[in-house]
Amino acid sequence: MRKAGYARPTPLQRKVVPLIYAGRDLVVEVEGDTGRTAAFILPILVRLRRGRAGIKAVVATSSAEDSRKVEREFQRFSRLQAGRSAFVFALGAEERDRGEHRSLSKQPDVLIGTPSRIIDHIRRGNLDFSLLQSVVIDRQEPEPGFADDLKFIFSKLPTRKQVLLFSRALGPEADGLLELFHRPVHLSLADWRQSEEQVGEWFIEIAQAEKPRAVGALALAEGAGALLVQVSGKEFAQKLGRELAARGVQAQVLWEAMREAEQERIRGEFAEGRRPVLVSTFEAVRRHSLRSVTHVLNADPPPTPETYRPTSVVLEKIISLGTAAQHQQLQEKLKVKPEKTSLPDDEQVLAGAIGEILRRVKSDEDPAELARYLRLLRRHAPLGRRAEVAAYLLKQVYGALGAQPAARKPQAGPGLRPAAGRTPAPATGRAPAAGRAGAGSRAAAGSRAQGGGRAPAGAGAQGQRRRGTGDERNAPPPAERARAEEGFTRLFISVGKSRGVYPKDLAALFGDTLRVDRDRIGDIRVLDNYSFLEIDSALAEQAIAELSGQELKGKQISVNYARKKDE
Repeated sequence: MRKAGYARPTPLQRKVVPLIYAGRDLVVEVEGDTGRTAAFILPILVRLRRGRAGIKAVVATSSAEDSRKVEREFQRFSRLQAGRSAFVFALGAEERDRGEHRSLSKQPDVLIGTPSRIIDHIRRGNLDFSLLQSVVIDRQEPEPGFADDLKFIFSKLPTRKQVLLFSRALGPEADGLLELFHRPVHLSLADWRQSEEQVGEWFIEIAQAEKPRAVGALALAEGAGALLVQVSGKEFAQKLGRELAARGVQAQVLWEAMREAEQERIRGEFAEGRRPVLVSTFEAVRRHSLRSVTHVLNADPPPTPETYRPTSVVLEKIISLGTAAQHQQLQEKLKVKPEKTSLPDDEQVLAGAIGEILRRVKSDEDPAELARYLRLLRRHAPLGRRAEVAAYLLKQVYGALGAQPAARKPQAGPGLRPAAGRTPAPATGRAPAAGRAGAGSRAAAGSRAQGGGRAPAGAGAQGQRRRGTGDERNAPPPAERARAEEGFTRLFISVGKSRGVYPKDLAALFGDTLRVDRDRIGDIRVLDNYSFLEIDSALAEQAIAELSGQELKGKQISVNYARKKDE
């Protein structure tokens, strides 16, 4: 689950996966994307035995589009496994079946398709089910004749097999499928849904103009494991992205009209922890659910209960910003009762900033380059005054943003303070603090330093989670450029860390060769043997022409457009 990008199993996965491993047949009512696809894919992949090639799992879907989505997820998860990847094949629509016979003759491990397409190949004699272990019915929309088609398919399958049904509605048609199961476990929405008491829900009363600053402060002070900031429109999302970049927070921006390939890359980097904060429109989240979210910050009023509280993840906290009238609207329209609180103080914001600096020093910086600065500091700053140098630099960066430490040591308390007259929430379950009750800002900063800088605000092991390795997150600080605008093209460079290359080397090479400012160069990601660099699209062809064949760190490099499979 962790390799697949889930910080923790979703409520559905927590309930379903053990039952699948136990070999039970399941009839599960689902709503939206609740992590159900991973709930059945991962156990199937783990249980796929080597040996004879042949179909070991069949997934029946409602449409050809759903089949392709499930195929992509199978392929993505399969690549996470050590050893041989599973051979997964999805049947297309009727008019797109050319070449399917050739693929089926290679005996895929997993076959995905609509019942009608599976029946088509059964009648042609193209399918051998003698090794079948599992059948999954992923039924998202009621389809006429769906149950009858499945009954025909099951008449051609071995008697001994595990059957799993995930359906939006367990109505009469679903009841008609029960004869296909062997003593199934029935799970309704109420059986697996997360209880309301498990999530801290808070509301901060604030004017629209103050929201960007508030989001920046919360992103630092919360130290969230994976923070999703939700907004209504693209322009506001971009504005928040720039504010976060100015505060040194590694964030990306997502909206529904963005190119699909770019959306996929951004969602992937967020899920893998390379970028700990994502600003997204409600619509983009609705269309493509996100995994690994621990905290949700609603910077605009959410239109539905599903947008207020995404069901596909296990959340620790939901924070909403808005006016008193919007707080009332949340309670009346969405039937939720977030408790009013106030913004974290500057001390907590600065503690979070220190934690973010420590995290980025650990994950992003070139150790050799940092060592040169350390030698310079030791040579010219007396031992007793080096901390003053660090404090002065912190003031220069974050003091300019309006964050000022308290004149005296603050009282220990949560990162989000309850509004006047309210009792602070206990430290278990609903506390919204960067440092919980009984732990001041200094303790919060210390715990961040131990846990890699940005552990989620929580006690115990959950608060120590990290977001991936340095290799995965080797990108320049977003303060150099807010990743909120379109117009950048991703390039592939045939050199990486194995040659001692760091982002600064590529930035210098591209900047000097093309004679352009650094703000026309975007994100740079350096892997072991190759790298990716984003550049102003107007410069892409020139970069490929002028930089291909140049030498970097003793190796001649090639530069080209990045392809999806490279990434």
